[in-house]
This record gives sequence, C-alpha cells and structure tokens, in this order.
Amino acid sequence: AKPEILAQRVETFLRGLALREAETMLRVFWGKLGVPDAPISVRNYKRRWGSCSAEGDTIIHWRLVFAPLPVFEAVCAHEAAHRIVLNHSPAFYRVLDGLLPNRSEAELWLKEHGPSLWAYGREPHK
Repeated sequence: AKPEILAQRVETFLRGLALREAETMLRVFWGKLGVPDAPISVRNYKRRWGSCSAEGDTIIHWRLVFAPLPVFEAVCAHEAAHRIVLNHSPAFYRVLDGLLPNRSEAELWLKEHGPSLWAYGREPHK
C-alpha cells in the first residue's frame, strides 16, 4: 500500500478505538449523572479536545487515544459534566469534581503535553 493509504487506514483504526473508549467512559459518567445516552462522535479539531451541545451530542478529539488513559477520562468527564451545566461556572466544576475528583494531574498533563498529540494524523479542521 502507498504510504498515504496506510496512514489513512491507521488513522481510521485509531479513530474507531477513540470512539469505543469515549462511548464506554461517557456512558459511565452519564449513568452517574442520571442523564440519557446521546450521540457520540470523534473529530479532528484544531483547538479543542471535546465539546458537548445543548442537546447532549458529545464530540471527543480522536488524538486523545495517544494520551494516558486518565487524560482521556478527564476530557470525557469534562464533556459529561456539560450535560448538567453548559458553561464553566463554579456549578459546572462542582459537577465535574463529583465525577472525577482527582482530575488535576490529567489536566496538567494535557496542558503540558497536549500539543505533542498534534504530531499524529492529518491536518485538523477549525
């Protein structure tokens, strides 16, 4: 196979892995919050690790598959908490702390090492 085809196949595989991990983690967090399941997808964002719409649709950046599992989990917990509070107010952080009280080390890792995850895969979207 040509190198570009191989790279595309590897990325497709890793996106699937990221989606399965996100589905597992998000469903656990949503269960703890007592909210129904919602659509989950993985994307190739340029400046964010995840998002959650007002309707509950949740998107996780596929490159988190390269991060340590607690980092991936912290992003999923963050987006799950948005199912209760859609902003970053103190109320949001109370919900988040209830889901994952020991998240600070994972957040620090993402701030320090997150940019290195951009080295993998194709150019991200906006």
